[in-house]
Order: sequence, then structure tokens, then C-alpha cells
Amino acid sequence: MRYWEPIRTLYGLDLTVVSDVVDPQFGFMSVDHDGKIRMDCSSPYAMARARGSQGPLRHRLANDADADRHGIVTPSIGLMNPITTWPSP
Repeated sequence: MRYWEPIRTLYGLDLTVVSDVVDPQFGFMSVDHDGKIRMDCSSPYAMARARGSQGPLRHRLANDADADRHGIVTPSIGLMNPITTWPSP
């Protein structure tokens, strides 16, 4: 979690880290459609708290524990549909 500060500094970004706590049990996550906790931040169920959040932050970004999936929530469309396949190099 300590990578966001160097990224902010290097690129001059206006970003806010809302939590730098690492919870190995993922207690902050909403349950998925089948009642299980998953770190699939492309799932509207997993991102329910971010989608329902009110406050000064306009965009919310999350990635899963091994950083191969992401979720972005915007005020205009909610949870964006992530790119699920990458082109071959």
C-alpha cells in the first residue's frame, strides 16, 4: 500500500488514499451474489460500498490482491466495465 505516495509525488496527482490498512480477511468487502467474499473489483457486488459512497471523492479505484483486476467507479456511470482481455504483445 505504500506505493501510492511515491506515485502521487512522481506524477503530481491529486489523489486521496482512504485507507492504508491491509486486512488479510477482506472484512471491508461486500459479499458477492452468492454470499461469498471475493476480491473481484470488477463485480458490482464487490464494489457495492464504493458505488454507494457519498462524499467529496468523485472517482474511486480498487484493485484485487494480486493486481490483475481493477474497478473504477465514476459519478456519471457507476462501475465502469473493465477490459477483461489484453492484446498480445
